[in-house]
Amino acid sequence: MRLIISGLIIGGLLLGGCGANVDVEKSETESQEFVSEPTYEEKAESFKAETGVQLTAKDVQYDMANNLDKEFFLAGSAELDDYYNYGYTNEKDFFSVLFTPDDGSDTWNIYFHRENGKDLFNVLKEYGSAKIFITAKIPSDTYEQGQGLMALGKMVKGQ
Repeated sequence: MRLIISGLIIGGLLLGGCGANVDVEKSETESQEFVSEPTYEEKAESFKAETGVQLTAKDVQYDMANNLDKEFFLAGSAELDDYYNYGYTNEKDFFSVLFTPDDGSDTWNIYFHRENGKDLFNVLKEYGSAKIFITAKIPSDTYEQGQGLMALGKMVKGQ
């Protein structure tokens, strides 16, 4: 009888031990983290890292003359516009985008070359607006004092 009870106890321990392994594996599976979609801020930081651009539109807006020929970052909404003025009058080769930054700062007119920016042009023409990240710069050879917030678009990425 003792042998039978000892066998049952040992068998129970072995089975219990197996159950513990299964539970451990199950709990490891349940505790796995799921990768979520990156946040807006993470996407913006990733775009900045990709491009190496650290200046923001606000940096340039309030110190334009000292930031000519330097690329800067904007995040916000874009829509086609028909404003051409100052050093940006070549409507044949460039299209104008009215850009409203997400940070609530002033709007910009960003000019993209029609050939290089044709995908953006088509999206804006079809959908009216788009949320995008861009890099832009104000070339010193087209800058005119008092021109307002106008720049050449360099790189675009959808948000």
